[in-house]
Amino acid sequence: MLWKRELGRFTIYGIEDGWSLRDPMAFMPDSDPEVWASHPEYLEDGKVRTSFGCFLIDGPSGLVMVDTGMGPSPDRPDVVTGRMPSMLQATGVRREDVSILIHTHLHMDHIGGNLDGEGAPFFPNARVYVHRAEMDFWLGLDGPGGDGVRAVLQPLSIETFDSDREIVTGVGVAETFGHTPGHVSVELRSELQRGVITGDVTHHPLQASHPEWNVTFDYDKVVATATRRQFYDTLVAEGGVMAAGHFPRPGFGTVLVDEGVRVFMPGKVTELA
Repeated sequence: MLWKRELGRFTIYGIEDGWSLRDPMAFMPDSDPEVWASHPEYLEDGKVRTSFGCFLIDGPSGLVMVDTGMGPSPDRPDVVTGRMPSMLQATGVRREDVSILIHTHLHMDHIGGNLDGEGAPFFPNARVYVHRAEMDFWLGLDGPGGDGVRAVLQPLSIETFDSDREIVTGVGVAETFGHTPGHVSVELRSELQRGVITGDVTHHPLQASHPEWNVTFDYDKVVATATRRQFYDTLVAEGGVMAAGHFPRPGFGTVLVDEGVRVFMPGKVTELA
């Protein structure tokens, strides 16, 4: 599926590479089954649907891709992936025209679409940006996890950074560590409007009111919780649009305080495919 929304001079496309169904308590061991039961709108036959989302930013400085999805789909009925290439085509954008690729982090569901069927970069002309701490962690990791990451990074032209910075005019990265050692979110500013592509700071709307809920994949759960609290506090204080790749589609919205509780409010978007 494919959606878009405008943010100042930017057009942000939300691309769903695929989705999976998970047991909510296995997915978020810190969560409360009674809270899940009180929100049946988030469950399908008792399971939570988790999207694999990535984003394309079309702005004055060109085309910027944020993450690439899971890649080719496994042979499982509860997991669908590999739709990013067809959804990108539906935007009318050629992959050769994407000049920047930012990875929020290096989990496979965010980098699995890096290569084409021949093992070459799917975005052949893109400069890839990854936080130095993230690169160091995965390149130094032994075993299948590290091997898989190295395989999809090796053909790419990668530039690392080690602090918050602007990548192109109006598009920057901000350190949001915890989910992984070098995790970042992507910030957009244009015409006094602010947006943030969250990466995996947050995986579900219920974490707006329950930031202490970690997912099983959070590397440092103490840091991840603190980062999530700060993320939501800042979003409430400064306002702006958030785009979350794992949220129920389309994943765009804002965060408000309702009777002292933070809540995620889905925003208006245009559905394209």
